[in-house]
Amino acid sequence: MKQTGVTLIELLIVISVIGVLSGVLIRVINLNKTRGYARDGVRQANIEKLVTALEGYSHVEGLYPTGDDVGDGNSVLRKTYLNTWPQGFADDGAVDEAVWGYKYTQLEDGDAFALSVKNSAGNGCYKYHTVWGEMRNCSVCDSSDSCE
Repeated sequence: MKQTGVTLIELLIVISVIGVLSGVLIRVINLNKTRGYARDGVRQANIEKLVTALEGYSHVEGLYPTGDDVGDGNSVLRKTYLNTWPQGFADDGAVDEAVWGYKYTQLEDGDAFALSVKNSAGNGCYKYHTVWGEMRNCSVCDSSDSCE
């Protein structure tokens, strides 16, 4: 007589294999690192959008806005070119402008600007400087045109 079904040993082997594969996948897929990459992507996209708004302002107004214009919701920049300035979020989701905020600095009496935001690792920043005309991943997070 032929018996069909699953023996206890076969069931234990399948459960063991599933457990081992799950453990390997959890180690390979680091959720915090993946979330950091996603937040960095948002930060880079925000920098590009801010640069577009600031360049548009400069072409019409003849110079880049001051830091006060960026923060003032009633300024021409904020009413016409940029509705909201993005908030800086820490990796745990908390708003912390002092550390994670987007930093804008008008340079050379309005002829240039620098824009930066920290990366998710906290060891550098994404930085745009009009001298470069592009965004770079830098370890120096000030308004200078140095990027190491």
